[in-house]
Amino acid sequence: MEVIKYDSVSRARVSEVHFKWTIENLSSCHSLQSNQSYPQKFRSEAFDTMDPPYKWQLGINKSNLYAFQLIPLFKINGGMKVSARIYFLTSDGKWNSYMEFREQILHKMRPNYQMDFIPEMRDSVLQQRGLLGNDTLTLLCQVKVTELVYSTSARKKNGLEKLFCNSLYSDLTFVAGGKEFPAHRALVADRCPIFDDLFKDPMKKLQMNRIEVPEGAAVFEELLRFMYTGKSENLPSLAEDLLVAAEKYQLTQLKTDCEQELIKQLNGTNSTRLLLLANLHDAVYLRARIMKLNQPS
Repeated sequence: MEVIKYDSVSRARVSEVHFKWTIENLSSCHSLQSNQSYPQKFRSEAFDTMDPPYKWQLGINKSNLYAFQLIPLFKINGGMKVSARIYFLTSDGKWNSYMEFREQILHKMRPNYQMDFIPEMRDSVLQQRGLLGNDTLTLLCQVKVTELVYSTSARKKNGLEKLFCNSLYSDLTFVAGGKEFPAHRALVADRCPIFDDLFKDPMKKLQMNRIEVPEGAAVFEELLRFMYTGKSENLPSLAEDLLVAAEKYQLTQLKTDCEQELIKQLNGTNSTRLLLLANLHDAVYLRARIMKLNQPS
C-alpha cells in the first residue's frame, strides 16, 4: 500500500450578507451624468462578503429602463458560486418586489465583469409600485457566496493509514450493518467534525467506546478508510451512497471525490436521478455539470 505523507483538508465556505442602499434625489443623480451619449450609470459604496473580504458594489444603468447589476471588485482564483436578490422598500415600509439573477458559478472574470438582475424596470413601474417615495429609492441586496474549495491545513500523516481497521491501540468500536470496525478516537475526531463534536459533548457520555451508525457496512468502511488514508478503494461502485454519507459526516474532500466520480459516470439515462441527488445534497460540481449537459445545443 502506498504510504501517504501529506494530508490536505479542504472545506467549502458559505457567506451571506444583506446590503441596504438608499438613493435620494434619484432623478437628480441621473441628471448629473455629464455624457448623455451613453446610458447613465452610478454605483454604491463597496461592501464585503467572506473573510478575507471580497468586495462588491451595486450598480445602476439608466437609459429607458433601470438595470441593476452586482459588480465584483476582486480577482477570483478558483470556483465560486454566487446568487443574489434585490428587495425594494415600498412607501408603506414593506420589503417586496424582488428581482434576482440565476445562480452562477464563477471560475474566471473579465475586467469590469457584472451580473445583471432581471427584469429591468421602468420609471412608471417604480412609481406604480410605490417604490419612489419623495424621489428616493431604497433597496436591499441579499448576496450569498459559496467558495467551492478552501484549503485549511496540510499535515504529515506519518503512516497512520496502517491503523485502519487495526485493533492496535484502538479505543473505539463502530458498528455498521452488523459489522464491527475498531477505530481510534483521537484520529476520528481530528478527521471528522461530527464525531469531534460528539466526543466533546458532555451529554453524549464521553466514556462511550461503542457507536452504532445507520450506514451499511460497505459504505461506512469506505468512510473510515478515507479518514485514515485519504483514499477510497471502492469509489466507482459506492459513489452515490458515499456522497450522501460524506455530506452527513462533513468529509468535504470525499464528497468532492464522489461528485467527480459521478460526473465520469454521467449519461443520458442517469442524469435525472443524479440531478435529484445533487439538489438534495448540495453537490455543486455535479449539479453544474448536469445543467450544462442538459442545456439546449
